[in-house]
Amino acid sequence: MKKNWMCGIEMGSSKMVGSVGRIKGTTLSIFGAAWVDAGGMTKGVVSDLGEASSAMKELVDRLEFQTKLRLEGTLLGVQGSHLECVSIQGKDLISEKGREIASREVRRALQAAQSVSLPMNRRALHALLQGYDVDGQEGIRNPIGMYATRFRVHLKVITGNSSFIQNAVTCVNRAGLEVEGIVFSGYATALAVLEREERNFGCGLLEIGEGTSSFLAFRGGGVTHLKVFPVGGELITQQIAERFQIPLQEAETLKKQYGSLILSSSAKDHEFLVSDGTRQKVIRRAELCEVIQGAVEKLLQTFKKEVKELPSPNATLILAGGTALLEGMVEGTSQFFQCRVRLGEVQEVHSTKPLPLPFATSVGLLRYGYEKQKEGKELLPEGPVGKAFTKVKELFLDYF
Repeated sequence: MKKNWMCGIEMGSSKMVGSVGRIKGTTLSIFGAAWVDAGGMTKGVVSDLGEASSAMKELVDRLEFQTKLRLEGTLLGVQGSHLECVSIQGKDLISEKGREIASREVRRALQAAQSVSLPMNRRALHALLQGYDVDGQEGIRNPIGMYATRFRVHLKVITGNSSFIQNAVTCVNRAGLEVEGIVFSGYATALAVLEREERNFGCGLLEIGEGTSSFLAFRGGGVTHLKVFPVGGELITQQIAERFQIPLQEAETLKKQYGSLILSSSAKDHEFLVSDGTRQKVIRRAELCEVIQGAVEKLLQTFKKEVKELPSPNATLILAGGTALLEGMVEGTSQFFQCRVRLGEVQEVHSTKPLPLPFATSVGLLRYGYEKQKEGKELLPEGPVGKAFTKVKELFLDYF
């Protein structure tokens, strides 16, 4: 692939989405974006390697056709409930008389914090710097030059199941691409849809996919909380199928074409025909809306404990993922959590066509890659993908 071009591919539960672009000046320009149905994927992980590889090859072919480029590598966005976030605190550096903190001491503290051992079946994806604690004062972003007696570093490390990650990498390899970096999809989405002021002031990102969802809280520009859930928009589809006794595919079509949490008085009496596999049946839109409202409330209840981690009552909750596009979802979420909610939008991107929300993660992957290039850091610093890693020691830090 030509120099300065980059590809980002997200492997989701229902779709595989990819974007190809490059930086012109300070602007990220997108020259190709496509998606395909994600066959062989269940709740964000590979369940059928053959089907998933075929879907990946179809996506790569579409991207190459659009861009007229020969793609060679990609950044890969992964998701699934196997992803976890652990907090790590570096040891105190103590001087009874106090001293000025030098850059070498910061490096030493970071190295010590990243030396945490992981189980053989876990792989570290990101080490997110939370800040430093200087003499009990937390939230210090740059302690170099400060005078102190105690000094500690705070990290959050995102890890995933090594086998699940390797299966995703194999799909990409079978499509003829090398994996240049592996990124948690929720982190990439945040890079694409969150405004810098929101991240600094404090906000939350709730990404509701088809089979999985994730919540990330931000404050002071960094991630303060992260949780992945094995549930998503498919819960709504299942509730529709059960209520009206129709196949899941029919229920999914109903959700996408007529689904809503709010209906005007004129729309409540609308009716439409669906097939239950043997005969046609009539469904009123008001009944469909009622089922969806109940399913969404059940879904949001799953996230309630985590959303309490919003940094302040005035913090904004940003919605992303395909389910966020359901009519009335923003209003319903705002009412349920009693907070300010907005729909995520892809930020500061130049494209010949507007990029809808489902492309946010793949665009965020490109942003991630270019940031690492600017920092002069390797995207895979720990060696060949697939190796069993037991240390985070060589993992680079991600500064949000």
